Amino acid sequence: MGRHELITIATFSYPVQAHILKTRLESEGIPAIIVDERMSTLYFVYPKEVRVQGRESDAEAAVQILDSIPKELPEDNYESERCPECNSLDTRYYIFNL
Repeated sequence: MGRHELITIATFSYPVQAHILKTRLESEGIPAIIVDERMSTLYFVYPKEVRVQGRESDAEAAVQILDSIPKELPEDNYESERCPECNSLDTRYYIFNL
């Protein structure tokens, strides 16, 4: 990407979310990289923060693209269990064998 100051454009909980934004940015000619993807998938005890970074000069355009991406799927088209505490669709179950 050359010698440009990189900034974090967005932070996500899951790598797939970061890849969606990266793909959208690159389709608009804005280079981007994904940071901390391996840490979020290899070590479940670390906070799951996957960052998308890009050039500071592209920040305004990148944020406009980010804002155009739907944050959640519509409720009537998405069948999933909701979190009883916060009503989020972002739920997963883990089985640990101790």
